[in-house]
Amino acid sequence: MKRCYFSIAFALLAWTLLGAVPALAVLVSVDPPSQVFTCEDTADVYVTVDGVADLRGFSLALAFDSAILTPVAVEAGPLLSACPYFLDWLSEGSPGDSLTVDGAGLGCSMVGPGAILRIRFTGQMDGISPLSWTGIILRDSQNATLPTISNGATLEVENCPVHIDDASWGRIKDLYADNPGGRAGP
Repeated sequence: MKRCYFSIAFALLAWTLLGAVPALAVLVSVDPPSQVFTCEDTADVYVTVDGVADLRGFSLALAFDSAILTPVAVEAGPLLSACPYFLDWLSEGSPGDSLTVDGAGLGCSMVGPGAILRIRFTGQMDGISPLSWTGIILRDSQNATLPTISNGATLEVENCPVHIDDASWGRIKDLYADNPGGRAGP
């Protein structure tokens, strides 16, 4: 019986040392997972990591519906700002449907759970926009890529003013004036 326990313990040790046991993945999430706001307001979402013991840098790409949302600010979260850091919003001011952010702790690693970023959005029109990851790279102090799993979110914008183009009303009036029968045909 002792020989059996010894064999099992030796096999588990060898399996662990040879890397056959997968590393635990870091959970990257957008928090809160769902939020409703109006066009006059802004919505802040936080990019959080959980299960990380040595996060030195990251490169993140987050997709959204640009007809509904516009990102207006990307700032370091408490986990990143706990030590000197580098943060670059690569797509700032660029039209498009995604934002890309690179960040790094300079001289220290982040240990979490915690928020590494705060992203602020404004609403453009009523609707629901998913926030989904199109790229996640996390690196440790040895520049090794950390395995990740991720959760996105949704932002709902409501109560946006409806824009009326006065020129279109004038065109409709002209069509009816030219054709008193009410048909705008050739």
